[in-house]
Amino acid sequence: MAIDRRFLNWGIFFIALGGVPLLVQQGVVSHATAAEAWKLWPLIIVGIGIGILLRRTPAAFAGGLVVAVTFGLVFGGLLASGPDLRGISGCGDPNGNAATVTSQGTGTFPGAGNARIEMDCGVLDVATQPGNTWTFQGLDPQGGAATLTQGRASFDLAAPARSEAFWNAGGTYNRRWQVILPSDPSIDLTVGVDAGSGQLVLANAHLSRLDGRFNAADVHVNLLTAAVPDLRVSVNAGAAHLVLPTTSSVSGTVRVNAGSLDLCVPPSSGVRLRVSGTFASTDFASAGLVHAGDTWTSPNFSSAANRIDLQLDANLASINLNPTGGCQ
Repeated sequence: MAIDRRFLNWGIFFIALGGVPLLVQQGVVSHATAAEAWKLWPLIIVGIGIGILLRRTPAAFAGGLVVAVTFGLVFGGLLASGPDLRGISGCGDPNGNAATVTSQGTGTFPGAGNARIEMDCGVLDVATQPGNTWTFQGLDPQGGAATLTQGRASFDLAAPARSEAFWNAGGTYNRRWQVILPSDPSIDLTVGVDAGSGQLVLANAHLSRLDGRFNAADVHVNLLTAAVPDLRVSVNAGAAHLVLPTTSSVSGTVRVNAGSLDLCVPPSSGVRLRVSGTFASTDFASAGLVHAGDTWTSPNFSSAANRIDLQLDANLASINLNPTGGCQ
C-alpha cells in the first residue's frame, strides 16, 4: 500500500487529536496529564529543525511528523481537558496576597433587581444571604478601586484598568472581590470573569436569569438550591464547573470554545442536551443518556418534575456530565 505523503502529516495530526480524548475517557490518561500537553510546544521547533537538517534526504518527512504529532497532542489535550491559563496570565491566584481593602459598598433591593459583576485579573467570590441587602468588598494589592454604580434596584461592579501586562507569568497581580447577594428578591444576574478564577455559591437564590461569561478563567458555579429558569453561559479558553438545581427546571444555552465544562445534574432531574459545534468530546453515552441526532436525553426526561434542557455549542471543547468527584 502506497502512502500519499501530502496527507501523511494531516493523518498523524488527526490521530493524535482524537487519541488523547479517547485515552482520557478510557482512564488511560488523566485529565491533569492531558491538561499539561501544551508544554510539549518546544517539540514543534525541534521538528522544524529536523525538517531543515534532513530536507534533502529520504527522511525529510520526519520533521513534519514531529510537528504534526505535537500539534495533535497539544490540541488533543486541550480538547480533552480544557486549558489552564491562569499561570500564564498571572491572574486569579486564590492564595495571592490582596490584603488592602480599596473599595466597598452596600445596598438594598426593594423588589426585583439587576446585578452586573465584571472581574478582570483576580479572584471573585459570590455568596448569598437572606433578605434584600447586598454587600461588596474589594481587595487589591496595588490599590486599584473597583467602579461601583448603584441604582434603586441595581448595581454594576467593574474592575479598574489592568496596570500590568496580561502575559505576566510571575503571578504577582491578584485582586479579590467578595460579593454577597440577597436571596429573597428575584435578580437578573450577569457575571464576567476574565483571566482569573471565580467561586459562585448561590444558595437559595432566585435568579430570573444568570448570564455568565468566562474567558481564560476557572469558574465554579453552585446552583444546587437556587432557582434559575434561564441560564446563559459562555466559556472561552477556560474551564467552568456547573452544579445545577435540585428543585427547579433550567433551560438555556451554554457555549464552550477551546475549553472544558463539567455539568453536575441531580439524579432525579430529566436531562436533554442538544449539541452542536466541531471537535467536541463528551461522555454522555457513559452517563446513560440516549443519543438521537444531535440530542442526548435521559430516560426520565418526559416524566421528571424538574428538567435540565440545554443547547450546548462546543468547539474544540470537552464536556463531562456528572464527573467522578463532582464538579470540583
